[in-house]
Amino acid sequence: MTTSQAALKPSSFAGRLVHDRLLSEEQARNAHREALERRQSFVQYLIAETHLDSGQIALAATDEFGVPLLDLDALDLAELPLNLVDEKLVSKHRALPIFRRGNRLFLGVSDPTNHRALDEIGFATDMATNMVLVEEAKLAVAIEQAIMARDRAMSDILDTASGRGAAVRVGAERRRRPHCPLCQ
Repeated sequence: MTTSQAALKPSSFAGRLVHDRLLSEEQARNAHREALERRQSFVQYLIAETHLDSGQIALAATDEFGVPLLDLDALDLAELPLNLVDEKLVSKHRALPIFRRGNRLFLGVSDPTNHRALDEIGFATDMATNMVLVEEAKLAVAIEQAIMARDRAMSDILDTASGRGAAVRVGAERRRRPHCPLCQ
């Protein structure tokens, strides 16, 4: 038995997709092999190359692994605890910080087999991490939007700190621009 055949044992995620008739055995084997060769997540590969619906994949994954499924459209991206995880780790592992409760960080991921993301982010943040499953297509958009929003916020803070947002003297009056708690 070859490695690619062993990867399709009935308890594997690829086996689940075959069982649900989302992929044939041959497609699953080829997708698994290609994803490994490209050093890409199996789920990312499936979305990009087989054009499977990310919602169907997420439903199959939540059934197979028992991980809760969350619709990212239900969240306000501005409220996410993005400051807790370095942008590079978010991009590298495609893991979006969703919620923090005490010393526990919930991460939105599309690949429930990506335990390395939980370990690395947990180590970097010194927090316990939990996985919440999200659709790959929505995750990609949310990560991009979150990083852009974080960059805009950082740019605004730097503008304020560099003097563009500092107090300006006009005649004998002193007018202030909006207060920034980081500038105290």
